[in-house]
Amino acid sequence: MEKPLLNVTQVSYSYGSAPVLEDVTFKLAAGEMAAVVGPNGSGKSTLLKCISGLLHPQQGDITLAGKSISGYSAQERAKQVAVVPQETVLAFDFNVAETVLMGRQPHLRLFQRETAADVAAVQTAMEQTGTRSLAERSVSTLSGGERQRVLIARALAQEPRLLLLDEPTSQLDITYQAEILGLLQRLNSQHGLTILAVIHDLNLAVQYFNKFILLSQGRILATGTAAEVITSDNLQRAYHSSKVQIAVNRHPVHHRPFVTVFPAQEKVPGSVNDKREAVK
Repeated sequence: MEKPLLNVTQVSYSYGSAPVLEDVTFKLAAGEMAAVVGPNGSGKSTLLKCISGLLHPQQGDITLAGKSISGYSAQERAKQVAVVPQETVLAFDFNVAETVLMGRQPHLRLFQRETAADVAAVQTAMEQTGTRSLAERSVSTLSGGERQRVLIARALAQEPRLLLLDEPTSQLDITYQAEILGLLQRLNSQHGLTILAVIHDLNLAVQYFNKFILLSQGRILATGTAAEVITSDNLQRAYHSSKVQIAVNRHPVHHRPFVTVFPAQEKVPGSVNDKREAVK
């Protein structure tokens, strides 16, 4: 059996005395596109930081292509893993081409100028993200969706095996949300890029991702397909709120799970997970 590209084994992490991740274990095969979901404060962003090497787990291990993340130098790691964080602040007003070129830094030696191969990698990244027409534009003049595509292009210029994204659609309107997730889906299906993203909107996530990792209070409650993970029982356990009830039904268009949240006092229509026979 082929070894997984990413293997997270019994990882725990604490900020001081407060545990954030506890005994987290999962695998990601090359070419998979997975979403990390769960309530605020469940450890999703911390998990990405551990995988990227920004944080070092107090327990457990994370391997990439069979080698521990801690065994890579920062430069070697940046050739394997690219990160699009929730917030990116550029200290200077760079144009789009200059910003995407920053992604080539892991491939350059100190004081080395970019080569033809670096320029080609930048052009490819901009073509894949539809940002070539923006090359001379200042990043500060871009819309939210355009800026996000540029940041993804910068990550792609690293030529990574694994792309990590932390809530890539959180500040975008519905049009740009679909555009960005559609872009990620194409990068995965057409170019074989392995993607792991923290996604807040469950109904949006089920339309684009084929694997789910459900976190709650730093622990994994479920992993698998949308149908296996996005169930009313799992979500009620994960979000553990007495103020709401969560129903999961089939969406009438794409037929994947669709989540609806009701105040606790309202009568909730039966979900497909509770009434499977009614769906047949």
